[in-house]
Amino acid sequence: YQRRVRGAVVTLEYGNAIALAACAPVFAALFSRILWKEKINVLTVVSLIVGLSGMTLIAKPSFIFGSSDGGTKEIGAFALVPIFGSMCLGLGFSLLRRVGDKPHILIVPLVQALCLIPISVVFQVAKKDPIVFPGCHTERYLLVLIGFVTMIALFLLNRGLAIEKSGPGSLIRNVDMVFAYIIQVLLFDEPLDMLSVLGAGLIVCSTVTVAANKVFGDKCKVYEF
Repeated sequence: YQRRVRGAVVTLEYGNAIALAACAPVFAALFSRILWKEKINVLTVVSLIVGLSGMTLIAKPSFIFGSSDGGTKEIGAFALVPIFGSMCLGLGFSLLRRVGDKPHILIVPLVQALCLIPISVVFQVAKKDPIVFPGCHTERYLLVLIGFVTMIALFLLNRGLAIEKSGPGSLIRNVDMVFAYIIQVLLFDEPLDMLSVLGAGLIVCSTVTVAANKVFGDKCKVYEF
């Protein structure tokens, strides 16, 4: 999934790739409904629509808002790359939900790392790209920090998907876009954009809807399908 999305970002405009890749919660809900017969209620559908709308406002894909040069950049076949990545991630979320908390909570991140390392090496060799290690201590420390916080994120995500349905559970993951935008504004002097602020608000509303689904889910069973 990561390789698919990063390759799409290189080929497509960033907003297009992120907007298409953000469909993972939809695929997660669909896969769970088809494979595991997980019910979907009205609040889940509303939270998915609101969350994806917020992601779209933050990413501002050119196929909706137009490109920065005034035109609309064609997406073409490259759109299949992040969409396929979203499908893979959605299936992964669904499988995590199925596994639940039966294995130890650290087993899944460990298996992901063991699979990612050889696959990355194979791709690097196939593309004949040199494996370059950081040249200074600061970059090395940052890489270690990235690995550490990513492991914490995987740990919490896996734990969340063990206790929540895969569609709403994976939707909460999109809050990372809100935190990324806040950090950009606070640390990197990113100018405030009202569409992005509105998108962040919609994503927060979608997570509130997921929480409401946990509280009032029994009342929505009539509207399940």
